[in-house]
Amino acid sequence: MKIVASAPGKLILLGEYSVLEGAPALVAAVNRYARVIYRVESRTELCVTAPTLGIERICLQPDGSSGWRFPDGVSPAQREKLHFAVTTLNYLGGHILGGRRQLSGGFLQLDTDDFFWNEEDERRKLGLGSSAAITVALLAALLQAVTGKFPEPARLFRYAMEIHRLAQGKVGSGIDVAASVQGGILRFQSPPPDRPDELRAVPLTWPPSLQMIPVWSGHSASTTELVGKVNRLRRVSPKRFREHFDELSRLSEAGCRAFAAGQIPEFLETVEKYCRRLERLGADSGADIVSEVHRRIADLVHSSGGVYKPSGAGGGDLGIAFCESGQAARELSAKLLENGFSVINLSVEQQGVTLQVL
Repeated sequence: MKIVASAPGKLILLGEYSVLEGAPALVAAVNRYARVIYRVESRTELCVTAPTLGIERICLQPDGSSGWRFPDGVSPAQREKLHFAVTTLNYLGGHILGGRRQLSGGFLQLDTDDFFWNEEDERRKLGLGSSAAITVALLAALLQAVTGKFPEPARLFRYAMEIHRLAQGKVGSGIDVAASVQGGILRFQSPPPDRPDELRAVPLTWPPSLQMIPVWSGHSASTTELVGKVNRLRRVSPKRFREHFDELSRLSEAGCRAFAAGQIPEFLETVEKYCRRLERLGADSGADIVSEVHRRIADLVHSSGGVYKPSGAGGGDLGIAFCESGQAARELSAKLLENGFSVINLSVEQQGVTLQVL
């Protein structure tokens, strides 16, 4: 039996950082996909390949209970590259199967090539949520293998969110997981502490006149490092932290309402204010959220009548320019390209995780 799973990446439209404090945020699933092929065989080992990550073939061994361990000789760098995959495998065995049985061996192929930008013979991550997408796709394939059924979205989100948080030190809102599970455009809020498995993601429709232009900043950024600096501000200056996040949360809520109602001028104004507040948060926390390159892009966008913000943690990765007409979007794209920036071809993917059993 062969199971093929695919899950889309994500692009945060509004609400990064504030979503970590429970505010609503806007996220779009996009047409970049993590793909998994699981060929189930009657064998002891589970052999993993991940060409995008430079993993040719590593055969995991049963750990004596219901999980998997690396064989001897696997380097720390290789272990790190497969960290999310092995965390997913061991969560399945220990938490979902409850240690009652071992997943079948076989061959597992992981593909995240869509999440990288090739530039001058150098591959760089775009910041589209590859770890969440591969976690969702892999977990969906494994659940199909052990249950014989396509996993129900709320259940898949609950498990995938827990796995993703475990793999990255119990941080993260789950917004990228939700986009990979459900697809489309979502108004997302993190589950409340008393209901950690609740999927709060309301599908929205893209306003017809709103144009989006994703722009590559030219370098990748470390989400963990940037979020860590912001969290340090919470410890050293809780009042200032609260002021920033109260305002970010207010703006994100207002932007979600304007987007849902198709009120484009109000949405664009909110995006601009949100970016300015992110810049102030970065200055106070020492996190270069709206970095110099993002400011240069923003100046170009503003001079053409649009608005701009980083997408995600900032620092590098992608930003988004918004404007109100197709003609303005074409002119703005041309201007960005003339100034040496790369416009990324992204569109909203309405379909979330998919499965085929062959």
